[in-house]
Amino acid sequence: MTAVFSLIGVAMAAVMARVALRPRRTFVVTTVLLTVLSLVPDLTFGFDAASAVVLMALHVLAAAIVIPVLARRLAEER
Repeated sequence: MTAVFSLIGVAMAAVMARVALRPRRTFVVTTVLLTVLSLVPDLTFGFDAASAVVLMALHVLAAAIVIPVLARRLAEER
């Protein structure tokens, strides 16, 4: 799943590079928001506390690796 959503992130970056006035900022704000939203199911599906914390930590870790790598490739402004 991480690889699939990373590829979706690559596609989002490509689209934002073409249409956003500030591609890097738009990408970072959008992906951070989506990362926060990805934590909601971990809190609502009835996992025990330890499992929820591990799942949320893995989401944040993946985002902390992928988002900066893709953001560095985008221009500050178009």
